[in-house]
Amino acid sequence: MSDHFELLHQAIERNTPIVLALPSSSVIKPYRSRLLQISEDGIYLESVTGQEPMLDELIKSARPVTVAFRADVRRVEFSTPILQRLRDYKLNAQTIIEALVLKRPDEVKAVQRRADYRVSVPTDCDVHFRFHRITEQANIQDPPPSTAEMIIDVRDFSAGGCGGTWKRKANDPKLVPEQRLRVQIESPVTSAILDARVRFVQPLQEPELARVGIQFMLNINSIPDRQKMMQLNKIFGELQRLELRQKRLAR
Repeated sequence: MSDHFELLHQAIERNTPIVLALPSSSVIKPYRSRLLQISEDGIYLESVTGQEPMLDELIKSARPVTVAFRADVRRVEFSTPILQRLRDYKLNAQTIIEALVLKRPDEVKAVQRRADYRVSVPTDCDVHFRFHRITEQANIQDPPPSTAEMIIDVRDFSAGGCGGTWKRKANDPKLVPEQRLRVQIESPVTSAILDARVRFVQPLQEPELARVGIQFMLNINSIPDRQKMMQLNKIFGELQRLELRQKRLAR
């Protein structure tokens, strides 16, 4: 089972609200729902009250519907047809509801949700980043070896991640998506040590350079991670104020 399918199980455990997008004529109508269970028969979710004729037509035509929800800083979604309506789904010993059974999708997509916008990171600012490759078992609070440090020139930043240019050193191994990183950020307002993942690597013309995107791995249900989010928001705010000052001076 892929990690993205695992996000569906986590959404069921946490009773995460979802959006069910139903195609109707030339428009897509969104409805709130929730995932109930996943089995070999399909994916079960709570039905939409008052939309029975539309649902029956979608079952008959086998047109795909889309399910979307948030998982931390990611947007998770998949598209698949509705197989049937179950009018007597037993939610618990006392409650029976109507459920929809969706065909198991071939793919579940999870993409990083960007903040409202990103801010630039000037080379002469007082916000400094350090990046180290770490293993899956490593504790990010432990100082990593100096040989694991990477040279990344950060050019943009948000509370969810950052992007920049990686300069590959002579003995650096190849960088690939999902590589785990330890990110240390120092600024005049606060500092933070973060667990992160490489999300994309795009080679540039110079063979030793590549554009990289990095996502901070934060869980909104974790108190320590929420504290880190507050630290990131402070750093973001400081860079945002610097960006606005530079724009005013450039006028």
